[in-house]
Amino acid sequence: MVSEGSEPSKKRKSNLGDKEGSKPGKKFPSKKRKSDSGDKEGPKPGKEFPKNRKEIKAKRHSNTEDDGKSVVDSSKPFKRQFNNKPAHDKKLKDAKLDHRKWKELTENRKRKRKPYYDLQKELVASWEKMRQRNIKIEERSKLISETMNKMKGKIPDITGSHISSRVLQTCIKYCQPAERDSVYQELRPHFLKLARNTYAVHLVTKMLDHANKEQLQEIISSLHGHVVAFLRHPVGSAVVEHVFKLANETQKQELLSEMYSAEFRIFKGIIPKGKGRLVDLLSGEHPSKKSAVLEHMTLALQPILEKGIVDHSIVHRALLEYMCIANKSSVTDIIQQLSGSLLVRMIHTRDGSKVGALCIIHSGAKERKKIVKGMKGHVVKIAHDEYGCVVANGGAGDIMWQVAADSLTALHRAIADVGALPQLNNEEGSQNEEHIFVQYHSSRTVRKLILESHVPDGVNAPSFAAILWDVVLKGKCKMWAQGHSEKVVSAFLDCSDLEMKNMASSELQPLIDAGLLKIASAKHV
Repeated sequence: MVSEGSEPSKKRKSNLGDKEGSKPGKKFPSKKRKSDSGDKEGPKPGKEFPKNRKEIKAKRHSNTEDDGKSVVDSSKPFKRQFNNKPAHDKKLKDAKLDHRKWKELTENRKRKRKPYYDLQKELVASWEKMRQRNIKIEERSKLISETMNKMKGKIPDITGSHISSRVLQTCIKYCQPAERDSVYQELRPHFLKLARNTYAVHLVTKMLDHANKEQLQEIISSLHGHVVAFLRHPVGSAVVEHVFKLANETQKQELLSEMYSAEFRIFKGIIPKGKGRLVDLLSGEHPSKKSAVLEHMTLALQPILEKGIVDHSIVHRALLEYMCIANKSSVTDIIQQLSGSLLVRMIHTRDGSKVGALCIIHSGAKERKKIVKGMKGHVVKIAHDEYGCVVANGGAGDIMWQVAADSLTALHRAIADVGALPQLNNEEGSQNEEHIFVQYHSSRTVRKLILESHVPDGVNAPSFAAILWDVVLKGKCKMWAQGHSEKVVSAFLDCSDLEMKNMASSELQPLIDAGLLKIASAKHV
């Protein structure tokens, strides 16, 4: 209804057309329809486009500026035009200047921080020449003499650098004895300090390799009172170990005596000749003296074991001496610390393998299982080692067969699995990957395990010889009847396991009759 006197109301139309239910008052942006003729929208006012190529080229030429800045070609509004040469050359020059300034600033900072920076640069240049293999001896000697003259009087100060340390090691290796002695005299007052440095320690060991008897004795004397402290140091312990390997028996005992007690450390030469072992030294002495030695050795060895520095033979010797005189509780504490990964790192030496055997004898079932578990991942390394068989054989008195037969059998199977691996040719593998039947030490280790292979009464498990025969050698003895592996195969003829011996004889005897297999003598054990 429209009231009288009022204008008729107009209906609102939506831009999308009339639709019922659309909300009143809501506007939508309208879309412009193209004309039916299909003509495109014309150019904006005030902007003219060139019509032919000549006008385009003239326009482009006029828009190009001399300073190299980019301009927009009106014929192609979205394509940028560049005059690159002047700007690029300028930027390149600026970049080079900035790099030179940065390099000079870095060099100045290094000179302030390193007082011998320029000298080290000269040393490196000489070192690159003198360390070459195809250089003439005369030319190398000349370079070494010039280099040592530059370093004279500054050697203790520059040895801590990894660059100078490498240069000095090369000089020590190829220099004349007189030049080497001059370096030794310059380094002698600073020996203890350099022996703890990460880079200088390599120079110290190189000096030890070329030291004469008098110089070696002087170095051992300088270590007097510092052996235990050095063995606790991760870098310094390597120096003590190097000295221990180069020393004779008297000098070794002098180094070891510092771990016995303060009395042995203060009064050098107190140990009589013929009594090198600690057990012999304490025999007939008062029990109070033995307890003092045990207390001192416990304080010395405990930090070394806690830090895990157990790779050195001097530590193995000290542990062996300690376990031979200690009471049961002290030995148990040592075994608890060694059982596992630490013991595996020790059995590569004679004394370390004896410590491993003592750990097996005096440990409980829990520690023995830890020992075997720690050896599983290192079977190849143990088999290649000269003394590894002492632990892998089951310990003295078949102690491991009685308490950990399953674990010992698992270890024997792991060794057999390594033996079942194919032998690599020289082209396929390196010398580090020699088969355990072919490598010198491992072949003797496996042979000894076969000769002593047996299972105690009351244990239901196969012997090592039976496992190795079934997994590796059964029907394949002819392939291994040569070289070091021949000693492994012939060991079955003298095996302690009589059943296995009779079984192997039927296959080995034809090879012996044909001259393909020789019986190894007892010296190869």
